[in-house]
Amino acid sequence: MEISTLLSIAAVIISILALYLSYLSHKSIVNTNIENQLTIKAQECNKYVNPLTLGPPDKTEHISAVLTNIIYSKKILKMFYKNHGLSLFSCDEYDFIRFLYFQLHTSNIELVKNELPANIDNNLRHIIELQHRECFIFLERIIAENPSQPAS
Repeated sequence: MEISTLLSIAAVIISILALYLSYLSHKSIVNTNIENQLTIKAQECNKYVNPLTLGPPDKTEHISAVLTNIIYSKKILKMFYKNHGLSLFSCDEYDFIRFLYFQLHTSNIELVKNELPANIDNNLRHIIELQHRECFIFLERIIAENPSQPAS
């Protein structure tokens, strides 16, 4: 074999290796960004834990805020998978849902798992019921796998 052929083969191998390392780096950055966004949303939810009882929020606006942040988490995941699908094709979306779930305070999980409290403002009840259902469906699999999550 000629030296130029060997150099060409080496250049192709190095290029493929560099491309693969670039892919891994991008994947790591995207994963970190997703986890950071989900952590922020979980922290937003956890702000509404009832400070007196450490139970689920009891005010309509706080319940809605928790549910809204969980829905935003779902939308963030969908957006990342839409925009970075190639980088995330080997990542299971469920792993990120699990990550979010274990960032949430137990009382917020209980809010999603159980029926809504009776004291919700009747003017907002329908909207909050829709939010609640969407959150339950989003977290349903992880809830089923963790029937008694330890306290946060």
